[in-house]
Amino acid sequence: AAGDDVTLEARAEQAVLLWRSFDQEVLRLSSPFAPEDGLPPRESDMNSFGVFETAEDALHVQVLEGTVAAVDALVEGLRDENTLLPELAQLLGDVVTAAAPLGDSEPGEYGRVAAQPEYAVLAAHLLPDWIDALMNDLGATMGLTPEPPTELTAAPLAEAAFAAAAPDVLGADATTETAQGSASAGVVRKRPRSTLSEQLTIFAVNTVIDQMNTLKKLHNDVMGQAFSGVMLVALASHLRVALAGQELVEVVAGASLSFRRFYAPYTMVEGFGLDAKYPQLNEVILLGPETVAPGLELFEAIKSAKFDTLWSSVKTLTDGYGKIKDFLGEADEAYANGVQRTHFADSPCIFTSAPGCVQLLFPNGFYSVYSYEPPPGFGTLVGIPLPIITLVRSSLTGEYSFATPPFIPYKPGQEL
Repeated sequence: AAGDDVTLEARAEQAVLLWRSFDQEVLRLSSPFAPEDGLPPRESDMNSFGVFETAEDALHVQVLEGTVAAVDALVEGLRDENTLLPELAQLLGDVVTAAAPLGDSEPGEYGRVAAQPEYAVLAAHLLPDWIDALMNDLGATMGLTPEPPTELTAAPLAEAAFAAAAPDVLGADATTETAQGSASAGVVRKRPRSTLSEQLTIFAVNTVIDQMNTLKKLHNDVMGQAFSGVMLVALASHLRVALAGQELVEVVAGASLSFRRFYAPYTMVEGFGLDAKYPQLNEVILLGPETVAPGLELFEAIKSAKFDTLWSSVKTLTDGYGKIKDFLGEADEAYANGVQRTHFADSPCIFTSAPGCVQLLFPNGFYSVYSYEPPPGFGTLVGIPLPIITLVRSSLTGEYSFATPPFIPYKPGQEL
């Protein structure tokens, strides 16, 4: 369509609208390392099966870690309006260089199991974010309303302040390396138009095509490695057969453990079986009083279920959330704010010294799922603290943890 501006814009708009028609939430709840029967083993299980790490296994994980960092940098570059097209080309080149060894990599069973977090964060989060950033740029060029980030992010200043303060506030070992992306939870940051969307030129379109071709190859390599790994562990019968829910260690959101506040700085959730390497692989799900009937139904279904596959874990949540959505209506804030993610984690925990506990950190707190508007003339009333069902689910294991801490209702318009 070179030289044909009308066709060029029509094709680009079709691409944007097609991408926006996809529901990405089920993808973000999923992992490509999901066998049809049974559950995948953890890395910590492998030695007990007589399977040990090889040099090729360690290299495979190292290559994937580098690929995650390169893709994450490219996504942030696309979202930054100050990134120039030559800089985007360099960032894309970094992705190609980092991912190049994947096509020739032949890890064993251990290496594929150890790489589960990388498979999941690439396939379910970063690659969709990459396409999302490209499509949002093209959409801005055509005057389409920008889509909010699929990963809700904190205001940049709060994010930077948290990253700087984390070692002092949380101890010297506070994890900030996973903050290459944006810290989730808090105030939604408006996604700016990048240089790519300033004008729909042939050069810009070719940039998008080059990136999509690279993205497609990377997706195929990652999914191929994940699927072959699933086949290996299934053939070796190294599958787990059931999941059980467990209590969260603690939920802290404010200065008191008697009740919590929404949007409280440095909110944290502590629990076992959570992923600390890529915290966005943990879904924190809040169900407030507005969702009491279907929310309790979902809560009880999760507590009583014995999941035998990752998909059964996903389906229980999506089915329950579908009922909540129907109950509340399409655009209700309490539904939209239900699933919350973060890019910050730390270990060990504050409220237990037991090994394996992970702390998920939310710099700007939880989005509200419980609001209260006082009657006219009673502006000082804050409402009654009520238990908020808090579920945390790992995308890697499918396991749920739960608690019911009381939260003070959020008063719309109050200063955060």
